[in-house]
This record gives sequence, structure tokens and C-alpha cells, in this order.
Amino acid sequence: MDDLERACAAAGFDAVLDELPRGLDTVLGRGGVGLSLGQRQRLGLARALGSPAAVLLLDEPTAHLDARTEQHVLGAIVERARAGATVLVVAHRQQVAAAGDRVVEVNSDGFRR
Repeated sequence: MDDLERACAAAGFDAVLDELPRGLDTVLGRGGVGLSLGQRQRLGLARALGSPAAVLLLDEPTAHLDARTEQHVLGAIVERARAGATVLVVAHRQQVAAAGDRVVEVNSDGFRR
């Protein structure tokens, strides 16, 4: 499995690729195949998780994902952090925030750790 395939698997996008007529060679968007919100979310996550960036900023990374895919993606995000990347996740859902090693809550009164 190459880096691209690993990133797609980490984001749960491999299942989407299996359904596309030409897999990775399928044209998406205008003039091509459309993706649902959840599929677009997985594609974006695959791009982020597959990048060599030392810092990842993920805004609501599990939005539009089903519960099973959400758990899979959270595991991949935690793995990326354990591998040395700095990962900052913005989330409204406590379950997503709980995956982090530090949580900073921001509300109308300011923030707290």
C-alpha cells in the first residue's frame, strides 16, 4: 500500500474509491462524479492526513461522518499526533474533543483548560 492509499484508508475514503467508476482516476466535480458532504469530508481528511505537514489544523473533522467512520478517523488523527505531528482540532462535540491530549474550552466567558 502506498502513501496515497494509506491516507485514503485512514480517512475512510477507500470505501468511496471502491464505488467510483475509475477509482483514483475518476474525475470529480464539474463534468465528473459528484460526492456527498460526507464523501467530500473524507476526501479532505485524506488530503490532510496524507500531507507531510508537521502541523494540522482540522475544523470539525468528523462533521457529516457516520459513527463508525468517525471513530476510524479519530483513531487516524490520534495516530498522526503520536507520530509527531501537532494536531489542533476545533470541535463542538465532546466525544471528538475527548480524543485530544489537551482540551481548551472556549465560551462567551473566555477559555479554560
